[in-house]
Amino acid sequence: MAYPTPTAGSLESAPAGSIQSPALSGSIVFDAASDSPVMLPDGQFASDATYRQQGDDLVLTGPDGTTVTVEGYFLADPAPDLLTPEGGRMTPALVDSFTPPETTGQYAQAGQIAQAAEAIGQVQDLSGQVTVVRADGTREQLAAGDAVFQGDVVETAAGGAVNLLFVDETTFALGADARLALDEMVFNPATQTGSSSFSVLRV
Repeated sequence: MAYPTPTAGSLESAPAGSIQSPALSGSIVFDAASDSPVMLPDGQFASDATYRQQGDDLVLTGPDGTTVTVEGYFLADPAPDLLTPEGGRMTPALVDSFTPPETTGQYAQAGQIAQAAEAIGQVQDLSGQVTVVRADGTREQLAAGDAVFQGDVVETAAGGAVNLLFVDETTFALGADARLALDEMVFNPATQTGSSSFSVLRV
């Protein structure tokens, strides 16, 4: 069938140049207006941090509580790339894939977004710990047969892995210590055509 291969974003190699580097503290602040890329503490932080919008700022919080704030990130045009000392780069498009809307949580109690949406696929099989963050901000443990929706972010822990089967009968395998953002999927079963866009974040 005529169906493009899903596109995936990931940490890319970063160019040399003027870079804002982090201070050695638990709370790091950068200014997006400086027009310089932002250097994160390391690749593990980039992969494991929670991304969220706070007003006009981008706030990244690591598992150990380390916080990186990029002030004015959502006002900058273009927004700065996020770099890692290992040479990785997160473009604004990739950051956007893993940053839920600022209104996240308003519908979390009722789970209205997930209930109203149509599933774009399901968990075919998995091993280890695999979770999903829904578009409404709720986090759930996944099991075989569970539905996934556009806007979901699927996360695997160390030793975890998951195979997803989508409505167009394509599959996607995600290994350990990774995150997959299901950015978009459009599929017409009548014509067997469509398009999809996924973003992958891992060390």
